[in-house]
Amino acid sequence: MQENSYIQVLIQSLHQKVEALDSIIEKNQEQYEILSAEEADMDAFEKNIDEKSQYIDKIVFLDDGFEEIYTRVKEELDGNRAAYTEEIQKMKDLISMITERSMKIQVQEQRNKELAGMQFSKARKKIRQVKAGNKAATQYYKNMQQMDAIPPQFLDKKK
Repeated sequence: MQENSYIQVLIQSLHQKVEALDSIIEKNQEQYEILSAEEADMDAFEKNIDEKSQYIDKIVFLDDGFEEIYTRVKEELDGNRAAYTEEIQKMKDLISMITERSMKIQVQEQRNKELAGMQFSKARKKIRQVKAGNKAATQYYKNMQQMDAIPPQFLDKKK
């Protein structure tokens, strides 16, 4: 009976992992929208990354717990496959869903990485332009200050 409750915990853990992966997919879509904007809101981007990080931590926690419980019931599952056919099928279906979502997340992550690279490239270009503008302005003011100072001149008063 205890193995059956462990198996239910495994199934529940897989359900929670699917939900966490769905949340990451949503966060990746939000990242895409943020990065696709002409002027990306980097504060919103950073907040999104922090929120996504929490879901990733949850997945790591669920994976660790799943592994620990699975090692306890592995022999029972292998020895009595017929008794746990329905539960095993649920776990297979959930693992299939997890794999599908993981692949979708990888595609989204790659797309967002490219967009982030483009946004950071734009930001670097703007920084270079500002620096060049500041340098030109500084040079201009230096030149203008030198023009105000008229060098001493010798006047010949003899006629």
